[in-house]
Amino acid sequence: MSAHWLRADILRKGKMSHQELMKGSEDISAIDQRDKWHLFWDMLGKNPFLAPPFWGLSLFYGFCVFLRKKAYSKGILSVKHLPYPVISIGNLTVGGTGKTPVVRMITEFLSDWGRNPVVLTRGYKRKGGKGLIVVQGNEKCPRSPEITGDEPYMLARWLPDVPILVSKDRYQAGIFAIKNLGADCFILDDGFQHLRLFRDTNILLVNARDPFGNGYLLPYGSLREPLGSLNRATLILLNKSTPNKDLRAVIDMIQRYNPWAPIIETSYKPESLVSASDGKKHVPIAKLKDKTVLAFSGIADPISFMDQLRNNGAKVRHFITFSDHHWFSEKEMERIRKMAHVSSVDYVVTTEKDGVRLPLRFRDDVHLLRMKMALIGSKNILEKILAPILVY
Repeated sequence: MSAHWLRADILRKGKMSHQELMKGSEDISAIDQRDKWHLFWDMLGKNPFLAPPFWGLSLFYGFCVFLRKKAYSKGILSVKHLPYPVISIGNLTVGGTGKTPVVRMITEFLSDWGRNPVVLTRGYKRKGGKGLIVVQGNEKCPRSPEITGDEPYMLARWLPDVPILVSKDRYQAGIFAIKNLGADCFILDDGFQHLRLFRDTNILLVNARDPFGNGYLLPYGSLREPLGSLNRATLILLNKSTPNKDLRAVIDMIQRYNPWAPIIETSYKPESLVSASDGKKHVPIAKLKDKTVLAFSGIADPISFMDQLRNNGAKVRHFITFSDHHWFSEKEMERIRKMAHVSSVDYVVTTEKDGVRLPLRFRDDVHLLRMKMALIGSKNILEKILAPILVY
């Protein structure tokens, strides 16, 4: 997407008006530079003349998805098997469900059980590096986020003792991990559509705030697969739930396609603000109350980030959204710095995921919102799902 700056309403995928979103904010400005598809879906809901051709492309895409699944189920395309358990974590929609924190949670759970997990990921939108890359947070010279991708790099920082393997061929990466790293179980990141590798359990994430977009497949909507694919899930996590939100309608829709998989609600709890330069200087989350903030992010669901700031009492003066996995340029950060200076805000804040994509010389000016995932309900359900496949 071009680097021009646009003043625009920030919409929750057509479901929330600008006035509703900004309710309770004073003098807020919004700059929208999300990727072209999110902007297109916002526009599509207002322009019915664009609907027919893209609806036709959506049907064609769906037919291709059907043929691919049939090819795997009939053995035309082969499914590879690793000799140790594989736990897949994925979603049905394009971005925004919070897979990376769930990968962290499941990996920590397995480590606590005394297993030696390895994360298999493709390193989406990494800038360089080919073949298999091993990144581990306890290395003296860890790989750069440009080579590994932002999510694997962040996982390595969260999980310093767990190898993160970046490769398009996740089966061969798994074989490497068994031979060289002592792996005895695997977490397949963004693996729901990766049918080439057999998995022992499928954990599917659904964004409780916006479960299935407009309900259509790409490119007319944000679905990667039809809703019928919900029946492949072993466990469903309703992510980004809030205590007072009624999710009965969402749960009913999920159970229409998959009545047997347990459903667990999960949420994020802000812990603190940390310095983007070293991640060590902490500001208690309570200190956000009544402080003015310039917030920016390059994630698929920026509204959830803004809501966390506002729910903790921050007064968001400027809110800037970029495309998912956006690598921030020095020119963009210079403009953010000047905007913060002119507005005299107390904090410039972004997400931890965005923090690894900031130019080094600007990190002293930025704080990261550190979040922790929590299960709403019994942890026993998760244990019951995972325990049988880990006993051998």
